[in-house]
Amino acid sequence: MARPQPLPKMTFDEFLEWESRQEQRHEFVNGLVYAMAGGSKNHNRIVLNIASRLMTQYDGGHCRVYAENILLRMELADGIGYYPDVMLVCDPDDAPRESYSEKPCALFEVLSDTTQAIDRGDKLRDYKGLASLTCYALVAQQAMHVTVHLRSNNWQPQVLTRPDDAVELVCPPGQTQRLTLAEIYRGLGFDA
Repeated sequence: MARPQPLPKMTFDEFLEWESRQEQRHEFVNGLVYAMAGGSKNHNRIVLNIASRLMTQYDGGHCRVYAENILLRMELADGIGYYPDVMLVCDPDDAPRESYSEKPCALFEVLSDTTQAIDRGDKLRDYKGLASLTCYALVAQQAMHVTVHLRSNNWQPQVLTRPDDAVELVCPPGQTQRLTLAEIYRGLGFDA
């Protein structure tokens, strides 16, 4: 499904000001603003599973985990601002702003029928341009199926489908953490 029609063109700073007054979240792509689709129970559970596991793994360090409501700002074209479902930031120099981040090392998007084409296309293309990013994972919500794109693998897709398969996160550099599909899909009954 295509994105809905955007609002009139604006700058990133105008978008931040406008977005702060909105009840619904929007993404910002090259000066245009797009309303975001709603979620589902599976989507929410998967986001919480990923975020809570990452928070446990990275507890006590300088890495931060954000889920759904922190904007990722990218300096591409007229500016891009996406809301990844889960974002892991380990760069101590990341933007000290309350509403957005700029230097994630890992991003997770939970796929839906209305967003998967954008997540697999535009976002993959844009995310690969982030110097700090080492991992981009696309997580299905109706079956145990995760497609992982790693910088260390030249962004080539790796498909994971078994409970013991794991997303390998090298964040920060030199530190590796594993996030298994059993952990991602905990409580959804897909591990049988």
